[in-house]
Amino acid sequence: MPESRPSHRKPPIDAVVAITYRCNLRCGKCNLWQHCSPTDLDPAIIDKLPASLLDLNISGGEPFLHPHLADIVHRALNRLLKARIIISTGGWLTGGQVDVLHSLATERDRVGLAVSLDGLAVEHDLERGRPGSFQMALDTLERARKMGFDDLRIAFTITPQNVQLLPRMQELAHKLAVEMSVALVHASEHYFVPAPEKQQVDKRQLKESIAQVLEEKVKSLSPKELARSYFLAGLDYFNRSGRRPLPCYAGGDFFFLDPNGLVYACNMLAHPLGDLSRQSFEEIWEGKSAQEAFTNACECNSCWMVCSARTSIKRHKAKVAAWALRAKLGNARIE
Repeated sequence: MPESRPSHRKPPIDAVVAITYRCNLRCGKCNLWQHCSPTDLDPAIIDKLPASLLDLNISGGEPFLHPHLADIVHRALNRLLKARIIISTGGWLTGGQVDVLHSLATERDRVGLAVSLDGLAVEHDLERGRPGSFQMALDTLERARKMGFDDLRIAFTITPQNVQLLPRMQELAHKLAVEMSVALVHASEHYFVPAPEKQQVDKRQLKESIAQVLEEKVKSLSPKELARSYFLAGLDYFNRSGRRPLPCYAGGDFFFLDPNGLVYACNMLAHPLGDLSRQSFEEIWEGKSAQEAFTNACECNSCWMVCSARTSIKRHKAKVAAWALRAKLGNARIE
């Protein structure tokens, strides 16, 4: 069962920054491209991010459509001296966008790339709404590898249509010699902007797919790999129960920033905490809205996503370690 959490807040260590909502793909699981704001994040706002961040995900929309992506990344590197920066992309990069990626290769020790793949060629192209998008994504990974990037991964979002492909996507990641992050399809009012119908992933299919992947992953001795395995098991738990296996620390350890400069506790809760284009981060973070968001987050079970789950796993290392031991003995299910 999920456990209670301490009430104290720490400086945030994890954030997702959506720098634009413009997108060059037409995904079925997200209607953001139909409702996107024309606003792109002012690069100067990056200078106001808290220096405590250890993980920063630069996302979108498609971040490579932002005309000043390189400037944003360099500002983040200068501001966040200890942070690992991941750029999440759909992988449809052409012309000047490839040039931007090349310009970032000088920072490849601290910058990585997560390329979304939602299936193999047929399934991915169908989901992304553009023929050839699967091959473009693979080409982007290969270009990045040749440029010297070694922090590369595919990002697989599980939907009702592709849930059975999870083991095959793990095999593809091994073949490509990249890591894989996994998400369960989610919906929110202000970010994912879902299609009208709720997308519920079949519980039995997800359980079976995750079990196949975990059978090999839990053999690892790497704490990082075992933490990822716990996250996967947590997806099964969340899909079965509608609850997170660990408390949420959104509004404390984690926040979400949109292209307008609005700060949210996370990318699921639609109430903004403040406006970073007009306020300092400290003003927002110490304000009443942020304090209330952190207090209320423990009652929220709207997601189990890497962005907020990562900080939960860090706070509950003992529980995750106990699960890893049980998993190695043959019981990887979270109850």
